[in-house]
This record gives sequence, C-alpha cells and structure tokens, in this order.
Amino acid sequence: MKKALFTFGVSLLIAGGARAGAITMEDAGFQRLVTTLQNGVGNSQSTHFLNVGTKPNNKGWDIHAGFVFQMTGASAAALQAADFSVSVTEMTGTPLYNVDVYVNRVASTADFLFSDFENGTKVMDDFVTTSSTVGNYSLDSTGRAKLLTYLRANWVEGDYVFITLKSDQADMIMGEAVSAYYKFGGGTEWTAGATDAQLSVTDAYRDIPEPASIGLLMGLGSGLMLVRRSLWRRRKRDGMCRRSLGDI
Repeated sequence: MKKALFTFGVSLLIAGGARAGAITMEDAGFQRLVTTLQNGVGNSQSTHFLNVGTKPNNKGWDIHAGFVFQMTGASAAALQAADFSVSVTEMTGTPLYNVDVYVNRVASTADFLFSDFENGTKVMDDFVTTSSTVGNYSLDSTGRAKLLTYLRANWVEGDYVFITLKSDQADMIMGEAVSAYYKFGGGTEWTAGATDAQLSVTDAYRDIPEPASIGLLMGLGSGLMLVRRSLWRRRKRDGMCRRSLGDI
C-alpha cells in the first residue's frame, strides 16, 4: 500500500510538472548614448531619460539608449530561451525612423563606452516603428532566437551584457535640429533598476517543482507516515491477539 501511494505521488508530481527555471534580470545600469558631432561615433553619455532620436542641443544631438544586465543564475549550456523587453512611454515630435535592438558586448564591469553608440550585433529589426504606440515591447521570435544564440556563446556568470536601442537610419544619424524621439524605460529616477527594462532567460537545469506539487508531496509524506503508523499498530494488535488466543 505504501509503495502504491508513493508511486501515485510521483506520478502526480510529474503530471503537475517541474518547470525549468525562469530568471528575470532588471537593468544594472543604463545610459543615454550621444553623438554631438553627427558623425556616427558616440562621444558623450549620461544617465538620463532614455531617448532614441534627436534633440536640438548644439544644433542636433543624435541619441541611442543603452541597458546593461548582470548575467546571474544560469549557464551557457543550459540556456533554453531568452528575451528582452522594455516600454515606450512617450513619443516626442514626429520620429521618421524605426528602432532596432542590438546586443553589444559582454564585459566584467557595467561601465558603458562611447563606442556602444555604434557597435553591436543586431538581434531585431523594427522593435518599435513609426506606427507603434505607448506600451511594453519585447523581441519577436527571430530576435529571441538571435539573443539566445549570442548569450549561449558569451554567457559568463557574474559578467554584464550590454543591449542598445538604435535608430535604423543607415548611418545612425538624423542631423535634425529638432526634438524627434521615442522615450523608453518608464523610469523617472536616474539610477540602476529604475527602468522597466528586463532581460529574461530560461535555464533547463533549474528545475523548480510547481507550488501545487510541493504541497502535494508534503501532504503525501504526512499521509505515508500516518499509514505506516496505522500498519504498525495493526500488526502489534494482531500479534497481541494471536498470543492471547495461544494462551486459551
């Protein structure tokens, strides 16, 4: 009977399922990446509201947005899925371009470089377009696959991965002395973790029993103890009865 109950409990646990571990990382930092020279090469950065587009400062700044995430809790060999998401909170002026997503590099520190403005590997075209509205956006299936491939090849536990949002202009330059940009991140504080940008991965080796299954196993464990105690008492009682009958 105990064996049957144990088998039943394991079967229910399998049916309830253990799920691979989902790991969600908030940004460890972010930067507004700027070129003030309109030459396609970044030469300035600041921790500020994250715009992608142009502003009229100094006759036209061109701006990209950068995020950095610390890679923790997974391993390259175990990664099964990856995604990046962030919100568009505002559109100022009339942006005449779409925004693409790039994964730039992996480093042991969270410090941005001016070169993050122009470098990187594109993982998704048209993450946000001129027809997009305010709301949360995440990678499409192609973008998720490319990001997963990159992370599998570059994941180093504890290191940082840099992701940027960039104008899809051929030379990354608008050259307009106007404010025409998308605002990302939803944050008002200029500190790490203040945006709603997230990098999420799934690690195949982080099997976590579903809460219902954990409760079921605890209940079955208690039930098995009660059954065992009941059987022990029955055997003891039967033994005493047999000895009593033998004395008659």
